[in-house]
Amino acid sequence: MAAPASPDIDKGELKKLLIRSKKEPVNCAVAMSKSQQALIVLDKIKQPRAILKELEKKFGDVAMPRWGTAFVDVDADPKLVILTLNKPTPGFARKMKKTLKGTGFAKVEVRLEDGTVDEAVGDDEEEEGEEEGQGGAPAAAVDGDASAQTTTDEPASTMAPPAAQSALPLDAAGLTKRLTDVVKRMLPVIAADPTRQGELKTLATQAQAAIKGADPSAESLIDQLEDAIGGGGQPDAAAPADPAAQAALASTPKLWLDTIATVESDCAKLKDAIRKDFAGEAPDVVADIEKNLGRIDQVCGRFDKTLAELLQSAAAAPDQATRNAALIKARSAAIAQIKYAASEPLIGLLDDNPFGVSPGIKQKLATVLTQVTNATRVS
Repeated sequence: MAAPASPDIDKGELKKLLIRSKKEPVNCAVAMSKSQQALIVLDKIKQPRAILKELEKKFGDVAMPRWGTAFVDVDADPKLVILTLNKPTPGFARKMKKTLKGTGFAKVEVRLEDGTVDEAVGDDEEEEGEEEGQGGAPAAAVDGDASAQTTTDEPASTMAPPAAQSALPLDAAGLTKRLTDVVKRMLPVIAADPTRQGELKTLATQAQAAIKGADPSAESLIDQLEDAIGGGGQPDAAAPADPAAQAALASTPKLWLDTIATVESDCAKLKDAIRKDFAGEAPDVVADIEKNLGRIDQVCGRFDKTLAELLQSAAAAPDQATRNAALIKARSAAIAQIKYAASEPLIGLLDDNPFGVSPGIKQKLATVLTQVTNATRVS
């Protein structure tokens, strides 16, 4: 029997179905009520579209109806409810966190079907903009839920997932079996050439950790391991890199540095526009704005020169074995940047702000990180 989540929800039934989702995802449908409350219906048997019809029948006229699955990864975070939905749902995670109060689940992450994190709210974040007339509202323009008032089926603005983001592996068991098969092929390669043990074991360990953490890079890491093993595993350690591949790799450090410089410049313009917009406000409001602007600097600071230095080391490697080891480190750093760009909710708010300056951070990062990940495949 489905469990409806509403202001008078049976918290016990909802909690029971969410606990069930720790073993396997539970189908769900979600929407926003007229009073801007997050609604959810879970069912362990019915298909998501059927559950959505049930939700609409029960609650009548709703906004942003979506369907998908609910899942709690008890190994990663037993307090986090992961909703994988068919469309972006701006502002929904924060509202859903409020709906889940009393169930023991204090965090919400909304993902799209390709694995992109659309929005995430932690247990230490307060619901912002829930009540009118509260102080600090101007700061919410940068840090708050600017899109929670959407009342149509399609949000006024959606964020396209980064092209660099790999699809989230939905079949962890299948990926584990595939990795096991690849590792079996890896062992004789290491036996024939022990110098490759560090390189191959690093890739296998990274892939295993990615599967366990539901990391969207897992499949890509297994691909790299297969590529590295292919051909028997006895490459000429002194062989030069393929000229085209070397040229592509050599261009990536500057691409990354140019991109992060552009992002920083655009964010500086956005901060100036925000300061100008609130210039006439009371000193305490301006101080609150400056505090939130500091978070923009923190986001920009995550995209630093480290990746460029790793790429330069790989490009300058004297032989293939050294180059492969450097490529693994650079690619791992690039994947970490992809994950951060996809999971940091402030980046979406910066890209979609009301101050007339659109940094386009996600798209800029997606473009360059796609090139970086393509250029750092181990040969």
